[in-house]
Amino acid sequence: MAVAGSHNLSQAANNFLEVYSRAYGSYDQYAKKAKTICDKFLEDVNMPPNVTCRTKDQDRLRKKLETRQKTYPDESEQGLFDKIRDLAGVRIAVYFPDQKAGVDELIRQAFDVKDDYELPDPKAKQEQATEGQSSTEDGKRSSNAVQKLKGDHLYAKRFGEYRGHHYHVLLHEKDRPFKSGSRNPWWVEVQLVTVLSSVWSQVQHDIVYKQLTGKPSEDELRIIDGFNGLVGLGELLLEQLYRTHHGRKEAENTPFANKYELGHSLQKWMLENIAGNKTPVLHLDPDPDPIRALLVFLQTFDLQTPRKFSEALENLGPLDITSEAFSQGTTSVPLHIIMELVKDGERNNKIEQAKESQIKCFQRQQCSEALQIIASTIMWIDELFRCRIILAGWETTLFSDPIAQGTKDNLAWLLRMEDASVCVTSSFTKNYTPKPADWKKIEGLWGWLSNHANNNVQFAFGLSCYGMRKLQSDIHHLQSIGSYLIYSGLLPKV
Repeated sequence: MAVAGSHNLSQAANNFLEVYSRAYGSYDQYAKKAKTICDKFLEDVNMPPNVTCRTKDQDRLRKKLETRQKTYPDESEQGLFDKIRDLAGVRIAVYFPDQKAGVDELIRQAFDVKDDYELPDPKAKQEQATEGQSSTEDGKRSSNAVQKLKGDHLYAKRFGEYRGHHYHVLLHEKDRPFKSGSRNPWWVEVQLVTVLSSVWSQVQHDIVYKQLTGKPSEDELRIIDGFNGLVGLGELLLEQLYRTHHGRKEAENTPFANKYELGHSLQKWMLENIAGNKTPVLHLDPDPDPIRALLVFLQTFDLQTPRKFSEALENLGPLDITSEAFSQGTTSVPLHIIMELVKDGERNNKIEQAKESQIKCFQRQQCSEALQIIASTIMWIDELFRCRIILAGWETTLFSDPIAQGTKDNLAWLLRMEDASVCVTSSFTKNYTPKPADWKKIEGLWGWLSNHANNNVQFAFGLSCYGMRKLQSDIHHLQSIGSYLIYSGLLPKV
């Protein structure tokens, strides 16, 4: 319905108002189309689509023109269409202030943004002292720090202004709801605010700006101002909540940097899952070190983040550390976890397939990899299965079956001979070509380990075949094992 012109308006302003009145339905289509676009791009990034739209009330527009004309009395009709850019508008309200940066990028992708500005303007040096909110030349609205009351009294705000980011945009041609021959631009104002700020803004807008029931009292202004202070505090808390929440999520998906981070995560799990509320001390010895072994295991099977590790542990039942294996030191919490996780059908199948493939493909041309697997197997046996209380356990694993003297000699060569150490080191750089005599030793050790009857030896061998390898920097560990076994009489001196 057309709105009557005003004797207080210029001919250009009355013409502008009449054109807008006739095109009101078209502007409403633009506002709704812009809302649909915003709903879509928010849903695409899994954000709640808190979007509203409106078309400017015609009576309010007339009053705005009357106020504007006092500052710009000679403004043309075309100038009004160029400058007044909030005839159609949408408001996007986000829960967290930190989400605004991401939405800003989406707005710039979805619309043709011609200008945008922050309210309150951080560069503004002066604030106007007028009622409620006033319109500036380019259509921006600014709240005022001082508001008039009835009579000559003034109320000075304590908690600042309306907070939001405004964009004046045009819809891309493909998104326009209809083709128009009008030379006037079809502006849409997009407002980006927080949910808290949106609620305060709506209340303040109706009572202070529109003043539909008369000028507000000082008590009303105080309450609205105080409400704005609470909104600012709420946004501050929401910012901190958002950053804390995302910091936790990022930490949960960041791989453990070292065994100490894994140990901390494991200790928390133990406190919650060990039966009898009796938590053992986690050993972080330099060598051997089952927590380091667990870290390499998790890295090998892509479980090396706190989230993935926690999810993998969910299927493990309560841990009874009063069992004989724990009390005698023949197992540890990290070893128990590794053994339980390997019971998973998919992981176990992968290990068995890798072991079969390595055994089938064993040949001299792949000597470097074979030597890595042999050395890693020996070191994993020590790291995972050596008894921590009596410093024994080799007798029940690697030497559990009768072992031929030739095999003992080969093992002693691997663990102690200086030239063998060079061989092992070279194998990690893929540059090792064995001598015929050395190849026979490697071939003998490979056949011995791949056919070993002990389950723990097969377990360590399988992990090494799958890719859970030791590093070149761990060679000293191999040499320390040799010293121990020779000193204990399990291997001959070379």
